[in-house]
Amino acid sequence: MNHLQTQLQKVSRWIVNLRYEDIPDEVIHFAKLNLLDCISAICAGSRSSAGIRLKKALMSIESGGPYTMIPLGESWSLNNVLYYHSAMINALELDNFVFMGHIGQSSASVSLALGEAQNVSGRNLLLAFIASVEVAGRLSANLVSGPHQGHMRAFIHRIASATVASKLYEFDEKTTANALAISLSMPEFPLYPACFSPDTKVICTSSPTVEGVKASFMAREGMEGPLDIIENPAGFFTYFSYSDIIPDIWNWLGKTWSILTFSAKNYATCAYAQGPVCAAVNLKKSFEFTEEEISNVNIYVPVVSVIMEKFSVPHLGASITPVNTHFSVIRSTAAALIFGELTGDFYKTGEFEKKIKGIGDISARCCLRHDWQMTIELLRGMDAGLENPGKPGFLSLGSSQKTFKRFKKAFGSRPLIEWNDLLEIPKIKSMDQIYFLKRYMRSLSITRHVSIKSKSVEHDFSHEGDLSKMAFNLSGRIEVVLKSGRRIESFCKLPPGFANDNGREKIVRNKFYREAVTVWGDDKAGIIENLIMNIDALNISNLMDNIRK
Repeated sequence: MNHLQTQLQKVSRWIVNLRYEDIPDEVIHFAKLNLLDCISAICAGSRSSAGIRLKKALMSIESGGPYTMIPLGESWSLNNVLYYHSAMINALELDNFVFMGHIGQSSASVSLALGEAQNVSGRNLLLAFIASVEVAGRLSANLVSGPHQGHMRAFIHRIASATVASKLYEFDEKTTANALAISLSMPEFPLYPACFSPDTKVICTSSPTVEGVKASFMAREGMEGPLDIIENPAGFFTYFSYSDIIPDIWNWLGKTWSILTFSAKNYATCAYAQGPVCAAVNLKKSFEFTEEEISNVNIYVPVVSVIMEKFSVPHLGASITPVNTHFSVIRSTAAALIFGELTGDFYKTGEFEKKIKGIGDISARCCLRHDWQMTIELLRGMDAGLENPGKPGFLSLGSSQKTFKRFKKAFGSRPLIEWNDLLEIPKIKSMDQIYFLKRYMRSLSITRHVSIKSKSVEHDFSHEGDLSKMAFNLSGRIEVVLKSGRRIESFCKLPPGFANDNGREKIVRNKFYREAVTVWGDDKAGIIENLIMNIDALNISNLMDNIRK
């Protein structure tokens, strides 16, 4: 009889044994900010065209239920509340992310809905929420070098939902392990054409959020799943990663905390465009110029932002849409240069359509340029929270090259390194050249098929370290050339609200006020904010009662 525990069995033990008292105060505080931020995104998404259409579609199959719909407080069924909340957090790219996934679409939605059903204490809600973020975030992080990127790793919401349910319903280790196994057994993922231009992007996290909860209910009734689904040679990691090593994904749980890398998007645009958009907003605030005065715009970004641009080509039959503006550095920057801050109001139904022509006109004058210095600063910021950066494992440049090759074949995007970079890399600081080249060489010394049971794997494998040190330097520099010949520019190294920004709390609270007041008014928004930030002293019913008022 095989007594070796699988990865899901080991992580289930951690989930079951995690106590509120085990969690650092800082982690609990960021969990509250994360919940607050997710509700901001729901308020904003509910006013968008896609949000309004989706709600009407769900109403046609809604038969009623006891679960509270945010923001207006209607009572709906569990499946439709989860589906809608997940989509609204996802709708306008006003969600947040941690090391290394967008987890709130499921962790917040399920915590609030099932927590309401159980009328759990705020402490138990935070406990389930944090467990979910830690478990799903680590899985997503280890799949960064793989065929699916960002929201396309939608299957992480299955395990996130199952984790929340398992913790709230106090499943034992066996039931929890089966809930996770069932949740990951039939992973869905959206296709690229559905994710970066049409409305379908909005719902890409919704089905897995619902299915993860169903998986937990199946496990509660005694159904079993494949407990070795992660490390099985024909299992999860084999299908969804380019890494030559199957890591022990959850080995460092509790030693470091993913939620410390909590990054809130201040503007309604992809994470890769936050830096350029922030720089463009600063230009708009600091200088007076009109759309007609702009001759051309140069946008300097890290390599990942250049590659992302190729994903945002309008889908068949479309031109400029909210979604392909979110995922386009050029279109988002153009919008910010003309109109200023990109908020929920910018994208509310009927408003965005009025702005399409202006966005298109300025976009045609923009040129997106790769900046090697920014790419290395991005790597340095990530590496600050890693052990053995550059070695096989998380963010290995060798594995990243495989990912970028796939993108080049599919979208015509640039590879990680191309021939003209031999002229560009020497222009950066010498210490950064050495840093990059050493890191690159470490990534090529891959020992294939290293066993996760190897005693030396911690030294030979890159993995999370002190995540509180990690910084997401998704930078941007904007240079606007006016027809008069004048040049004005602005630079943003670390987008406001991102990991390692000391002003994260202020960004989140201001964002909540900005998005929530529109639907709730000043007084109610203030009450909801106060309840969430003090949820550990309350029951979930205190929050939901006020949302329904």
